[in-house]
Amino acid sequence: MPENARPLQKIAPGEMVQIVVETVPVAHLPLLQAMGLCSNCDLRVCQSRGTCILDVDGSRVGLSAQVAASIQAIPVAC
Repeated sequence: MPENARPLQKIAPGEMVQIVVETVPVAHLPLLQAMGLCSNCDLRVCQSRGTCILDVDGSRVGLSAQVAASIQAIPVAC
């Protein structure tokens, strides 16, 4: 896992990130992929406290705090 990876809950709103797919719980992977979350897409964190809200290609996706805490992401340059 990259050294600069952090849980989604620890990322500030407005930051652009990429998901570290290896950290996504296997049970959630198909659903998250169907919602547009993939290893090579850039996501913007809209809210990270409580329900984590992500902007994925102009669509907002909400993740429970428990799921967001289990997923690691790395920052990307805008």
